[in-house]
Amino acid sequence: MENKIQLGLIGRKLGHSFSKKYFENKFNQEGISDYEFNAYEIQEIKEINSLTRIHNLAGISVTIPYKVDIINFCHHLSEDVRKIGAVNCVKVLNGKLYGHNTDYLGFLEGLDLNFFQSRRSALICGTGGASLAIKYALKKEGFDIIQASTSGKTDLISYDSIDKSVIDQVDLIVNCTPLGTFPHMEESIDIPYEMLGPQHYCYDLVYNPEMTQFLEKSAAQGAYITNGLKMLESQAEYSWKIWTN
Repeated sequence: MENKIQLGLIGRKLGHSFSKKYFENKFNQEGISDYEFNAYEIQEIKEINSLTRIHNLAGISVTIPYKVDIINFCHHLSEDVRKIGAVNCVKVLNGKLYGHNTDYLGFLEGLDLNFFQSRRSALICGTGGASLAIKYALKKEGFDIIQASTSGKTDLISYDSIDKSVIDQVDLIVNCTPLGTFPHMEESIDIPYEMLGPQHYCYDLVYNPEMTQFLEKSAAQGAYITNGLKMLESQAEYSWKIWTN
């Protein structure tokens, strides 16, 4: 069916890709027969140049580790992308790439804002492309942000400096790292879980497995937990609207 409109996902390792299965199920359930979704593993971002020559290509989802690097290959960037500094959704139109970010919208749909009362303060763990969207989303919702990383950047804190004073001043902890993702399910971010309690909301962007070590350890202390599935489904639907609009 070479006349089908093509959509795709790019990333370095896509063996357990959410997007391909999600869109194939969507097409089956909704009787959409004129679209096809494929996963494209690429080793370097410059391979996007040959991919965009695929006949009838209308859109691309972008995952680890290319959400920042793809900006240099986009002809147009949305206002959100200019502020975030990362792209996870590309619309292809007349050979031009239009960069969008639907991660931040998906994240907010998965976040239960009713949990937070007067204070809104978050600890973001990780500094990859996804973390940029999360930081943007939380700032829009009025959160004060502390960011932890192993990178040693001056405006971030290290994991070994996350102590009771840090845990006590945040309500929300977001794991934006891939730690704990299948098949490395024994891994988790290094925080003092014993200091968590029912006053904390722990959100993991990882969705496979459904219950990561981060969420399991947090829930054991009474914390409210959310995994990344709702975010993924929502960002996919926002991307679909962009591609088909």
